[in-house]
Amino acid sequence: AWINKRVTSPIIGFSSVERIDQAITADGKVLTEEEEKYLEELYQPKAIAGHI
Repeated sequence: AWINKRVTSPIIGFSSVERIDQAITADGKVLTEEEEKYLEELYQPKAIAGHI
């Protein structure tokens, strides 16, 4: 849900069938403001490198 709200193109890799199931069930989930704040607490954006 957090990734779906961002204007990005994340590359998601799946290491198991369970991870695929988790991604599918996350479709349409909306995080609460508290959940989103928790996930962004330690997030540090990285500088863009290379061709844009």
